[in-house]
Amino acid sequence: MARALSTGLALIVFVSACGGSEILATVNGIDIPRTDLEALHPDGVPQDPDEAASSTFLLILHTLLTDAAESEFGVSVTPEERQAAFEARTAGPGDDLAARLAERNVTEARVTLDADLDVLRKRVQEELVKVPGVVDMEKAYRDFLAINASSCMTVLTFLDDATEETARQMAEAGETLEAVRAAVGDEVVGASLGCQSPVQHGGDLAAVALDGEIGIAYGRTSDGIFYVAAVTERDAPPAEEHMDEILALAASRQGDALFDAWAVNVLQTADVSVDRSIGTWTPSPDSGEVPVVVP
Repeated sequence: MARALSTGLALIVFVSACGGSEILATVNGIDIPRTDLEALHPDGVPQDPDEAASSTFLLILHTLLTDAAESEFGVSVTPEERQAAFEARTAGPGDDLAARLAERNVTEARVTLDADLDVLRKRVQEELVKVPGVVDMEKAYRDFLAINASSCMTVLTFLDDATEETARQMAEAGETLEAVRAAVGDEVVGASLGCQSPVQHGGDLAAVALDGEIGIAYGRTSDGIFYVAAVTERDAPPAEEHMDEILALAASRQGDALFDAWAVNVLQTADVSVDRSIGTWTPSPDSGEVPVVVP
């Protein structure tokens, strides 16, 4: 009888092990051990189901994006990049890092995962902007010109209501600055704003400096005062001579949206299974079509 009981217990242990209880999740054929989840939080601190599911999702996300970045772009996180990102995430008052992390219920292993993802986001963004058809190049070039073009501008303000109304109507009709000046005669004050980049002109003038037709009057109001502005000269660097700079700017301006779309596709096409004690891999009401670990 004792021998039968011993055999039965051994069988239970064997079945439990084969059932994968030590495997937290399997991601595209890659097993994530449960010990990886345990390493993300201080020893002896119980985790509620939501936290366990969230940490499991982070492990899955890290595995998926690390593998996809390597296979698609040849991108991997170097030790130097990881260390710099880790230090950026842990910078703060106090020398006792372990104590500060314990207050947040995380370990260095958890912060390292986040640091890796910080690096991957930036590196993948830089690669995505090089893929033909991915970047909105018209927007990227406009963003570049807003900083690097040089627009020379002149503004006119008016000394009475009648001349102001004349100028307003002429600006709405798309007349030239010189036509407005001629029409209002001496009841005008003109000033040159000099030549600088559109963003340096600032406010509503930035849009005129970037897109306004040369010599055309554009009516604007600032602090209740109506004025007419016009670009008298513009120097716009050609795109083909500055493509590296344009793509770098696109990575900073459009990169987040491009990365998010790429990451969503990686998640949606992944083959993932999660230990049932943690949850299921499925879209939640808050994530739309993006699968997450739902406890």
